[in-house]
Amino acid sequence: MFLGWLKKQPEPVCLKKEKAQKTMGTKEKTQEIKSLLDQEITPKLNKQKRSFIQYQKSATELEGLGRPLCACEWQDAYDRVGKKQKEVEGKENNIREGQFKEESRKKMRASGKGCCCRAKDKRRGKRGRIFG
Repeated sequence: MFLGWLKKQPEPVCLKKEKAQKTMGTKEKTQEIKSLLDQEITPKLNKQKRSFIQYQKSATELEGLGRPLCACEWQDAYDRVGKKQKEVEGKENNIREGQFKEESRKKMRASGKGCCCRAKDKRRGKRGRIFG
């Protein structure tokens, strides 16, 4: 009961006055802080916000342009690889054909028949006429 009686007692006038002055002081400080925010900090933040948004738009646009470019470069490289593979296959076929011709010439020479060109050359005389 005694505690309840202490809490319900009215505060002295000097304490109320001090509390009122404290609250007025804090209100003034908060108003100063708000005015500082409104005048100095908020414009700087808005400027930074605008520049960041512009950066984000540019980055998004760059990414959007980069994808088709990368795909185009890949397709060009893929086409070049295909062309080079065809060239290599053609050269390999030429080499195989050349080796085949060389092997057939060696076989003909080994068998003693020779090629048809030599047979014609043997029948020709000095002036290029064919005898026989």
